Amino acid sequence: YWINEMMCSYNNCKEEPILAYIAKNNKDIVVYDLKMNKLIKKIPSNHNDNICCIKHYQVRSFNEDYILTSSYDKSLRVFSSNKDFQCTMNILNMHDCYGIYSFVVLKNSSNTFVVSGCSYGQEKFKVWDFSKGTFI
Repeated sequence: YWINEMMCSYNNCKEEPILAYIAKNNKDIVVYDLKMNKLIKKIPSNHNDNICCIKHYQVRSFNEDYILTSSYDKSLRVFSSNKDFQCTMNILNMHDCYGIYSFVVLKNSSNTFVVSGCSYGQEKFKVWDFSKGTFI
C-alpha cells in the first residue's frame, strides 16, 4: 500500500477540510472533519476484499462530493455526500486482474465523467463512463 492511496484530504463543497481514509480493517471508510477534529461517519464499504485505494471527486455544479474506493475484489464503489455517504454506484469486475491499485476521475468536453483504472501487475488501463458505470 502507498500512503497517498490510503487516504485523501480535501475541502468539501462547504469549504470544510475533510480527511477520508481506509479504516484499520481495510474494509470500511472513515470520514473525518479536520477543522472540528471529529468523526463525521464510518462507512461500511461492503467490498468483498480489502480496499486498496480511496479518492475524492467533487462536482461543484451539483454541490456534491464523492468518495470512490477500489478493492482487491476488482470493484469500484462510489459514495455520495449528498446521500449520507450511501453507495450510489458499484462497478463490478472493473478489471480482470488482481486489483485496482490506482484510478483517477476525469471530465471530458461533453461533461461526461470518466474513471480510469489501472490494475496491479498487468498495467492495464480501462475507462468507464462515470455517469452510467459502464465500460467505454
